[in-house]
Amino acid sequence: MLPTTDLTRATLRMRLGTIDLSTSNGRIVIDDPPMGAFSFVVPAVDLSAVQPGHYRVELLVFQPGNVKTVFTGSIDVAAGEKTPAQ
Repeated sequence: MLPTTDLTRATLRMRLGTIDLSTSNGRIVIDDPPMGAFSFVVPAVDLSAVQPGHYRVELLVFQPGNVKTVFTGSIDVAAGEKTPAQ
């Protein structure tokens, strides 16, 4: 099992292209703070604003008196299909 980061009293932040993902704006939700579990909750309309391409990403955790990088990496964004209006 991988080590976990306790996210109690933490805020998280990441940027993907032109959009900010954070606990402050609700695009990152901490599901189980002691276990370090979190989810990305990004509406499709927000993701559609990100142009296709290759993006470097870095997830930062801010806790009282500490800033930690949880991961760094890259994400490829491809153009997807648009859902027809209902």
